[in-house]
Amino acid sequence: SCPGAAQPAAAQEPGDELVVSGELGYSNYDTYQGKLYVGGPLTETVSMDLALTNKDQGEGLGRNITVGKDIRLEDYTGARSKLVIEPSDTLKFTLAGNYFEVDENVGIGWTLDPGTVGTGGVRGPGDHDTNANNYSVSEVENWGLSFTAEADLGFADFTSITARGDSTVNSDFDVDAGPLPLVRIVYASGLESFQQEFRLASADTDPFSWQLGAFYYHSEADNDSNFLGAAFTANGLQKQAILADLETDSYALFSEGTYAFTDATKLTLGVRYTKDERQFDGSQSNVLLNGTVRPGGTVTIPSGRPLAIPGVQQTGLDYNEVTWRAALHHELSEDASVYASVNRGFKAGSYSLQNPLNDPFEPQEIIAYEMGVKSE
Repeated sequence: SCPGAAQPAAAQEPGDELVVSGELGYSNYDTYQGKLYVGGPLTETVSMDLALTNKDQGEGLGRNITVGKDIRLEDYTGARSKLVIEPSDTLKFTLAGNYFEVDENVGIGWTLDPGTVGTGGVRGPGDHDTNANNYSVSEVENWGLSFTAEADLGFADFTSITARGDSTVNSDFDVDAGPLPLVRIVYASGLESFQQEFRLASADTDPFSWQLGAFYYHSEADNDSNFLGAAFTANGLQKQAILADLETDSYALFSEGTYAFTDATKLTLGVRYTKDERQFDGSQSNVLLNGTVRPGGTVTIPSGRPLAIPGVQQTGLDYNEVTWRAALHHELSEDASVYASVNRGFKAGSYSLQNPLNDPFEPQEIIAYEMGVKSE
């Protein structure tokens, strides 16, 4: 959700040798960038790494000529780390974490297309300036933790993945891109999630290999939006307020097996049962502000009382679906093979947190067919 934001490159896993690498850079628009990776063993059975990235842009690609500040700026900081513990040849534990934050207005520093006439006038080709009456900005913060346990049970490999994540977005942007206070959106949203997955995969693959698993996912999403400006009231003392919360629980059981009829021909069959539950609580109302609006459209007290009883929707959705997959693969030679598959997929319906009074959108179902040839 952050245009141009580079993530720290720490996909590799720390090993039994010390690895250190880094980058430093300076570019136009007074931009400093740096990356650092350090990884290696702590003991004979424990290794760890750390990856850092940072960007500091001192000069904007353009300027808001109304408020007199640079725009199209982006600053970010990110970090990732892994701790790997291998107490024996049959056990492995991995704890991983990541953090990322960005302050930017690259994606919301609106300008009008060349030749377009609007409230901001005509912008010329290559012009990155804007005369919006508000200074647009977006702040994003993400973090996540995961713990993976892997065990060799002899007849099968067992894997457990536990993960926790959090994301927040705070944005304030001038939608009309001009000097008049027409449409301004102050937007705050967040998402908290937890997931757990268990997998058991056969150690033997000849002639039959299999996998069994269970999955659980829980998330809580929220949205607090305020629509301000003359588009919603002539005197600028009214706003449209939106509040919405969506809670999701998803449960699944799945299995897949592959049987080799010959060394060259294999058939794969898979099935998954999914139960999705959603609980939604949303409201939308017009609010009379208690404060005043300064020149330039800045609201001093963005609070007040509803002008009427707000529209409210409190409801839920519940889905139970079976999806499946069948695939046939045949090797014509060492360098060529043919394959065909058919899959049924499903995605649960849900609600719009930005339009809380709308009906839920419908679930999606798909049957996909594929045939192909691979050759070297």
